[in-house]
Amino acid sequence: PCGCTENQVGGLARRVDLFHQMWARKWPTVAVDVGGSMHPQRLSRDQALLKFDFFRKALQHMRYSAMALGQEELRLGAEKLFELYSTWST
Repeated sequence: PCGCTENQVGGLARRVDLFHQMWARKWPTVAVDVGGSMHPQRLSRDQALLKFDFFRKALQHMRYSAMALGQEELRLGAEKLFELYSTWST
């Protein structure tokens, strides 16, 4: 199982579609994520980190201006976050 909740209905795909519609109309967009994208019970699993990285790339594709860190992400610890950030900054 991917770890998604049962009630999710294509959240990222719908969000990307909304952004594409706004950009097609030349509407200015500013987006900020408030964090909490990781499931707390799955922090030690490699899958959770892959999903976190995918989510971050999706936000980058949607031109998000900022991505906050929620409690779940902060549980990774500073060392892991810095390690992840160093691979994301390119």
